Amino acid sequence: MISVDLSRAKLRSANLTGADLRSANLSDADLGGADLSDANLRGANLASTDLSDAENLKQEQLDNACGNTTTKLLNGLSLKQCKE
Repeated sequence: MISVDLSRAKLRSANLTGADLRSANLSDADLGGADLSDANLRGANLASTDLSDAENLKQEQLDNACGNTTTKLLNGLSLKQCKE
């Protein structure tokens, strides 16, 4: 599978409903306010990504993704650390 490199992308308030972001590099991306309804984040790198006010983001979507200590998440959500 070829993954997309969206590192440092400015996707604030984007409609990403149903987006296939499997294995995507979203490190340092701004997804604040983005609608992530049913987006597939399996294997996505969310290191240093701003998800602080992403809409419709669920824990199940984050369970198979990874981030780091500077990833910004909505309260109550968690993310495992990416392997370096």
